[in-house]
Amino acid sequence: MLALLLPLAQVDTSKQPEIGPEGAEAKNRPSPQEIAMRGRGRGRGRGRGGEPMPPGFAEEVEKMHVEFCSEGGRATTYGPCLKYKLKTQRKSLSKEEWDEKMKAVQDIVPLELGQQQMDEMHDFWCSRPEVKDAVEGSPLHNLCDNYFKHKEGLKKEL
Repeated sequence: MLALLLPLAQVDTSKQPEIGPEGAEAKNRPSPQEIAMRGRGRGRGRGRGGEPMPPGFAEEVEKMHVEFCSEGGRATTYGPCLKYKLKTQRKSLSKEEWDEKMKAVQDIVPLELGQQQMDEMHDFWCSRPEVKDAVEGSPLHNLCDNYFKHKEGLKKEL
């Protein structure tokens, strides 16, 4: 708004906030360089800066969630399960509804607990015997290999 009130010669655009694709100010958004360096050497997951996952990867992640979340009361008590269910409804929700429901999940399952539950889900899926025989480059191999690299990276950071 300030830019509209000052003559163009007086506006320092280098101090203007970044505008994201949705038009919102990106006050806390990391720079592209910071994003590109995230997770180097720890797999190719979100924000890892690697190549996109091969075909079938999303389906493997879906199978993991479906099987893990169908046991016990996990579907209604585990953050990864609650968020997965919410993601399947995303297209039918407004941004406000989505934000409200995600906040409700975060209120039920704090971030640290949700990360422990996510690790538990990956341990459950990647400790199965068929993982050892998974063909390198297959969706199952990539999913578990990335998880193992993530886990190893966390150990190094401690």
